[in-house]
Amino acid sequence: MTNNNKKSAKPIWERSWFRVISVFVIIIVLILTALPFIISNTMKSWLLENVADSVSIENIDFNPFTGTATVYGLDVRINDHTVISSSRIYLDVSLAALFKKGIIIKTAALDKVGVTIEQTADGKLRIGNLLISSNKTPGGETGKETKKKIIWWLSLGTIALNESVIQYVSPQLTTRLFLDSVTLQNLTTKPGKQSAKLDLKAHFNKSDINAGIRLDQLTPELKAGGNISIQGIDLSEFAGLTTDLLNRFAGLIDLSGKFSVSSSPDKGLAANYTGNTTINTLNVGTKNFAIASTKLKWDGNLSFKNQPDSPLKIIKLDGKLNAKELALDLAKQNLSIQQQEISLNPQLSLQITNEVTGLNATMNIQARGTLIRDTANELTLLTINDLDVEGVQAKSLKRVTINSITVKETGLIQKQASKSPAIAIGESIITDLNYDGNGLAMRNVVMGKLTASFVRDKEGSINVISDLQASDEASKEFGAKRGAEIRQTQASPEKAPSSQSFGIKISELSVEDNSKIRFTDKTVSPAFESTLDIATLKITDMDSNKPDQAATIKLDGKLNNYATLAVDGSLNPFEKPPGIDLKINLDNLNMVTLSPYTVSSTGYLIRAGQLDFDSKILISDGRINAKNSFFMKKLRMDEADATIVRKNTGSIGMPLDKALSMLRDKNDNIKLEIPIDGKLNEIDIGIGQVLSTVLKKATTVGMKTYLLYAFQPYGALIMVGQAVGKQAGKINLDPVVFEAGDSVLSSRHKDYLGKLGKVMLDRPKIDVQICAYTTATDLSLTTGSSKEKSPAGLSQRQIDKLRKLGSMRQKAIKDYLVSKFKINDGRLILCAPQYDDSNNAKPRVELLI
Repeated sequence: MTNNNKKSAKPIWERSWFRVISVFVIIIVLILTALPFIISNTMKSWLLENVADSVSIENIDFNPFTGTATVYGLDVRINDHTVISSSRIYLDVSLAALFKKGIIIKTAALDKVGVTIEQTADGKLRIGNLLISSNKTPGGETGKETKKKIIWWLSLGTIALNESVIQYVSPQLTTRLFLDSVTLQNLTTKPGKQSAKLDLKAHFNKSDINAGIRLDQLTPELKAGGNISIQGIDLSEFAGLTTDLLNRFAGLIDLSGKFSVSSSPDKGLAANYTGNTTINTLNVGTKNFAIASTKLKWDGNLSFKNQPDSPLKIIKLDGKLNAKELALDLAKQNLSIQQQEISLNPQLSLQITNEVTGLNATMNIQARGTLIRDTANELTLLTINDLDVEGVQAKSLKRVTINSITVKETGLIQKQASKSPAIAIGESIITDLNYDGNGLAMRNVVMGKLTASFVRDKEGSINVISDLQASDEASKEFGAKRGAEIRQTQASPEKAPSSQSFGIKISELSVEDNSKIRFTDKTVSPAFESTLDIATLKITDMDSNKPDQAATIKLDGKLNNYATLAVDGSLNPFEKPPGIDLKINLDNLNMVTLSPYTVSSTGYLIRAGQLDFDSKILISDGRINAKNSFFMKKLRMDEADATIVRKNTGSIGMPLDKALSMLRDKNDNIKLEIPIDGKLNEIDIGIGQVLSTVLKKATTVGMKTYLLYAFQPYGALIMVGQAVGKQAGKINLDPVVFEAGDSVLSSRHKDYLGKLGKVMLDRPKIDVQICAYTTATDLSLTTGSSKEKSPAGLSQRQIDKLRKLGSMRQKAIKDYLVSKFKINDGRLILCAPQYDDSNNAKPRVELLI
């Protein structure tokens, strides 16, 4: 029985369970053997269909029990460019997750991957044959529609990408980013919080890029943040992107900081960056514009936010911006602006919409080494050593206030050959500035240690004015174009012109602290030089929008070290034409300094003298009315140019020095009153013209006025002798008329001579010639006989009698003046008596000054 059972037992390979298992194992083996080929072919087909032009895979190892797969020798080419070459891809997949509609890749490693991203001319991105537009997903459906179809989730454990390259190609730029290592950990597409992390190490040419990024949430809201460091990005690599705008785009960027970003359909986009960004050796420009800086650094916070379905965008800045050796060149305007260093610490919020830009900002500004040059004329327009702007507050673009501006060591207008600027200011302080869109208001402007040097050249041009005019002329073409644009804009019917022009208001402007103004006039020879030392200069209530409002002015200073100058009054600088109402007082001016003007206008050189000057000047509606008083002490003049002296002698009737001598009082002083009245554009009131008027016309008029007043009521016949004949350069007083044959002074004679005595006492420089004229009546001749008799018909006895009578009359007058008024007899000059045979001639003694 037993043997029969043994004979009837089947071999194991014939048993059905063994066969089933064997078939299953064979099928499994066949599947496992064929699966790499299936995966390879599927992978190739997908890549060829969606991305690549050609794909090759050397080998695939797949372990279904561990869920791991390794792809060896993956090569992908797109448009004849190798995208992935000899790459190894390692995947560790959780098979259990497939049953939960999820894909979990525990680990994945990709080596030597190359990806080319091409941007087409219409702005679309192409990755292989995959085209991505700005508003569609690769499948052609909108993001919202695609989102509804996503029912699977993806979870990534650790994804590593090593020694890979991303190439970017556009019509303007081709560049590569080399990824040394990229590690992504714990990423999931499941809604909710997560703790994904991305570590990146890459390099771009010679620059290093490092980033550590955390992903807190992917869906439904994106939340991410982390650290980023970029060292030495060369902007010239991106110059191709700017060729339409710039012909120079260079610099090296260093960036290090923290960032965060969030985005959702409901809340919009919010991004924040805190750290520092540095641009070294910046050089950006076009043919007409260039900006450069050795170092431009931002250190602080920058944020951006927008909201869905709203044009509002909010940009915020809070930090410090510093620039070193900043240079701006404007070729069309012939301007070069250089800044050695500038620092700003803005706290700024900018709200931008399609129509309105809102601003809220506070900041301080510090700058050092400012230089503005006119390159066409080799002229330095402005230099500032230090600038400090405190308390800048902006509520909008048209509402800006500044607490104070302090400027140290300012220079204005300096030619290349000059050692110093035309105007230099040691320190300027401006307080409480307010800009409201219609104008700029300042409470106080204080300038200390101001030094200004104005030079009038031989052609009569002032250096500062001519230099500025030349600078303006160089940029006239650009200005004309801009002016045409502005006029066109103003004439546009779409925009109504502003009812109020831009105005400037200064409550108080003052100059102090040993300030000086130097003036040199080269129109005369030798050149005239003068210095005004300003003790105080104060101007209040200037407002260009109120031209009728008078600004008050008060000046106290010294002219040429010793003369005191005081100016007090008001002015309307913005009125058309400008108006002034001033009182000017000048005391103790050394007149020797005025010699260059007196030589050129009168021919006389001032050897000594001191001037006191008082003036009341009113200018209104283009007319000037001035009352000027000149008081000259101990004036001494010598002839320097005989030609000019002769010319002036002919115009005033006597030599100028003599005319002035007649005006000198007993203290050797001269006082003149000179009014000026007329149209401002018809009156020349330069220094030379004023002196010429004072020393020529005014002396003559003043002399006549004085003598007429002094000899009242006898002065009706006083006149200045003409510049011809023996009487040239003399003043004829009323003669002393005698009765025929008489030589005794009457009471009327003595009263008249008393007037002369007082004049000579008051004017000790006046000399008087006493000249007697006898007539036929002195010989008791009839009128008829005098008509018939000629001087040649007189006998010697008659001539001697008349000569003696004339001498007695002259002596009587001289003796009276000497005895009564103690006049030095040397000042009373006796002439040789003469006989006058003219009709109706009266016996007389003429008095000539």
